[in-house]
Amino acid sequence: MSALLSVELRRMLARRLVLVFTVLAFVAIIVAAVITAVTSKPFEPAVRRQVVADRGATLQACLQDGPDWPPTPKNLTRRELCEQIIGPVFVPDQRFHLTGLRDVFLGTAFVLVVGGWLLGESFMGAEWHAGTLGTLLTWEPRRLRVFVAKLAAAAAVLFLLALVLQAVLGLVLAAAAALRGTTEGADAEWLRSVSGVAVRVAGLTAMAGAMGFAIATIGRNTAAALGVGFAYLAVVEGLVRGLRPQWSRWLIGDNAGVFLTGKAGCPPVSRSPLGAGGVIAVYTAVLLVAALVSFRERDVT
Repeated sequence: MSALLSVELRRMLARRLVLVFTVLAFVAIIVAAVITAVTSKPFEPAVRRQVVADRGATLQACLQDGPDWPPTPKNLTRRELCEQIIGPVFVPDQRFHLTGLRDVFLGTAFVLVVGGWLLGESFMGAEWHAGTLGTLLTWEPRRLRVFVAKLAAAAAVLFLLALVLQAVLGLVLAAAAALRGTTEGADAEWLRSVSGVAVRVAGLTAMAGAMGFAIATIGRNTAAALGVGFAYLAVVEGLVRGLRPQWSRWLIGDNAGVFLTGKAGCPPVSRSPLGAGGVIAVYTAVLLVAALVSFRERDVT
């Protein structure tokens, strides 16, 4: 089994689609880091002094009670009225805050999860399309072992790939924050929160890949998994939310949102993050069992 798993791991890592996805992801990370560094403007004391001076000038104009300002009501002094109108000193903070990395990971989760689905389904779908499963089963005729080895290889690679990409993204954005932004507030508690999000994103990416793998096994090609995934996410879930909103607590998309954020969902998805992850895991397991039954019973031609 270890030899078969090793072979499947190497085959998964050598796939052109995996390499292309990884390269594009690294390019996107570099571009995002450059844009973040350029748009992040370090705080300058001179800016605050200018804002304070402008507010002081506006306050003096208000205190003079000119025609452009409202009259003073009986229950307020002129200064109190002007302070309410003008408000406190506000200096826009255009720095990149490293504490926002958690939201960055949540924002990029969709790309990783969809990528995991595509890579997982192509790993099995390409086998059917190329007709190489027959050759593989000649070398290893025990289909259960073949199925488990391919699934484990795909899930492991996708989980680790998602973690690595998020780690690289975090490091380059940390560098941007240190040079052009701020790392204030990035303490141990923040690190635990960000790490939790990264692990949940990686786990959901692996489950998405397993779902795509299962559907491609049942449909015996990549197009089947693509069609089913698009139809379900774009059509079925949208219809259910519109026609039967109380069923939303059983939808993959809604449970994925609760699972990723790590916060208990609001009605109609009143479920804990662990419960939401469990729902998705059950759906994944059901698809994998159906795929295994199909793989063991159907001819490979």
